[in-house]
Amino acid sequence: MKRLIAGAVGLMSLLMTGCIPENTVKWSPDLQQGAVLIDGNLYRCDSAGALSDTLLENVMCVAWRADSQGLVLARQQKMLQWKDVESLLGQEDKSRVTAVAEAVYAAWETSGNLDLALQSVSASAELSENLVKFYLAEVRPDMGLSVAAEDSVEIGVVQLARMDESGLTLGRVLGAGFDGIWDLRVSPDDTAVAFSSGDPEEALMPLDVVAFEEHVLFRVASGVSFYPDWSKDGRYLVYAVSNGNTVSDDLQLGALARRQVADDSGLLDELPDQEELVGLLFHPLVRVRCLPDDSIAFSAFEIHLPAVAGDMPEYMNFFRFDPRRAATVERMFPRSIEAYLGEWSMQFEPSPDGSMIAFLDSGNRVSVATVSSGEIQRVPDSDSEDFLPAWRGNSELYCVCSFDPDKGDGAKYYVARSRLDEEMKPVEFSAAWPDTVLEQLDD
Repeated sequence: MKRLIAGAVGLMSLLMTGCIPENTVKWSPDLQQGAVLIDGNLYRCDSAGALSDTLLENVMCVAWRADSQGLVLARQQKMLQWKDVESLLGQEDKSRVTAVAEAVYAAWETSGNLDLALQSVSASAELSENLVKFYLAEVRPDMGLSVAAEDSVEIGVVQLARMDESGLTLGRVLGAGFDGIWDLRVSPDDTAVAFSSGDPEEALMPLDVVAFEEHVLFRVASGVSFYPDWSKDGRYLVYAVSNGNTVSDDLQLGALARRQVADDSGLLDELPDQEELVGLLFHPLVRVRCLPDDSIAFSAFEIHLPAVAGDMPEYMNFFRFDPRRAATVERMFPRSIEAYLGEWSMQFEPSPDGSMIAFLDSGNRVSVATVSSGEIQRVPDSDSEDFLPAWRGNSELYCVCSFDPDKGDGAKYYVARSRLDEEMKPVEFSAAWPDTVLEQLDD
């Protein structure tokens, strides 16, 4: 069986490289400014393409708030001392770190083995081991722990910010201590953000929600894929979840699931049980996006058992489930789309009105599929495996394209705007961007 499914789950090798494509530009809801994220560096651009200097480094992902100036940032911040970490944490988080670290200390006193003590306590506490080590190094010096400059640890931080033509202003930290943050999804009522986090090489990710005002963080599910989403009414979080508890190239069954986290009065104090909507073959890169018509689009392997090796799919396809109808799941497009599917096609982006799906196709070009007809158009000259296409409204698509090889010295790639007309001809959007920025598109 493992040999049969090798093609279907072979994306694990791509996952472990850390080179997961991200959006080129994320446009504000009013479409007047964009957050540009290239190689961990955050920039601002306006609708004409003018680019700011680097606003912040070591940024993993960004999400806009409803007012088109507020942002939620996920970033890595280097830390050397517990007091630096402590300044980022709320009282509840500090108390939790202290309790776990003291339990590790007690286990170390008994066994004399730090690694064993950490494994026995911190792993079950769903808390970053880095935070525990910082605390112990400073508060429990008899353990002999130290953090040298070359051993500095990057702490994942979720933080509010504001961005406009004057620059970026950092706001309150919503949470810290995460090993990695993979996706940020702001709730439809703009009161909370949901995110997946963790080290994909060690375990499947948890899904957390934190409220902007109350600063309350709680866990919704564990063992989820990278890319969850809110239902359009803001009551549910929808995600792919595994029946197992580790990441591997072995077959893992799972489900498209949802869990209610809010009602008309806001986030719930107690969450009802998770609902499993559709069974699927789990993969950490399964992407879930809720469409305006309340249906749920997701990427998944299409597998029918029993099967022989030749029956196993190499790439994920696109599916849709409507929770308002009788339990049915359907492919979003005719089988002819399979010729366009590639290793990163599952990282799709629906247009804001849900009428089109943009994705990286089998040639690492940007393709757009119309949901109603299944018609597929390719953006000429698009050439990317590190950056996803990004929508600006329902009629413009932003993607990375390659220059004509005869152009000579300089950057090889540029960011293009493509209008969804008959030709979809890309127009250079980054013409005024410095080569030092454009060269990062080829890193």
